[in-house]
Parts: sequence; structure tokens; C-alpha cells
Amino acid sequence: MSWALVYLLAGVCSWGGTSLYRQWAIKVNILDHPTNRGSHTVATPRGGGIVFVFVISVFSVALALLGYVSCLLYTSDAADDMQCV
Repeated sequence: MSWALVYLLAGVCSWGGTSLYRQWAIKVNILDHPTNRGSHTVATPRGGGIVFVFVISVFSVALALLGYVSCLLYTSDAADDMQCV
């Protein structure tokens, strides 16, 4: 399996999923409206990063089920490294 293909597929899924989420968020009014303290000048959809987390989680579990357990271990190990020591 080519890892470049896996990363490319994950990137395409993230990009497409974020695009679909953005359209849905605008439709149901999940927007960050501009305020004096904010950095936005126009209403901006919120929560698009959740798509990235979902895609990475799905790919990690799928790779683990296919026998690439090290990918799942790396993901949990990276989360462990982010904790304050």
C-alpha cells in the first residue's frame, strides 16, 4: 500500500467533508458572528475542524483493522505526548 495514496485520500476526504460541513453550517446558521473582540469581519461557519478529527479517526481505525496497528498506536501516542508533564 502506498502511504502517499493514503495521505492523499485522507486529504481529499477532509477537504470534501469540510466543504459539505461548511454548506450545512451556513444552512442551519452555525456561524461565528463578528464582534468587537473577534477577528472576523463577516459571519464565518464554526466547527469545521471536527471533520478533520473525524476523518483522521476513521482512517486510523480502518488502518488498524487492516493490520497496520502501528498507525493506531501512533495516534494514541501522539495524544499522550500533548499532556503536560
